[in-house]
Amino acid sequence: MIESLYIENFAIIDQVQIDFQSGMTVLTGETGAGKSIIIDAIGQLIGQRSQPSFVKNGADYAFIEGVFSSNKEIDKILLDNNFPIDEHLVISKKINHDGKSAIKINYRNSSQLLLKK
Repeated sequence: MIESLYIENFAIIDQVQIDFQSGMTVLTGETGAGKSIIIDAIGQLIGQRSQPSFVKNGADYAFIEGVFSSNKEIDKILLDNNFPIDEHLVISKKINHDGKSAIKINYRNSSQLLLKK
């Protein structure tokens, strides 16, 4: 389960921190408010390909970080790939204006392939 999400310079979002509570979360708002952008940001943390257009106009990079609850399946994937495990899974992605990105899982560099797993 996602516990928190931090987004910076992503599409039209300058900076936002969203803390999720247990139970159901609903994103509401008018057309153009940024609901789908938040979903796109979460998509970046689960392995979707980044695009230079995700970087806010005038910014050098976009940054997204999510804190997730971990579980045995995730812990096994991390251990099999020599990553540290913890109660929480922290995933971050920095997307440069040239389209290149840097991915970190529990603060260690990772690949897009491992992120998709």
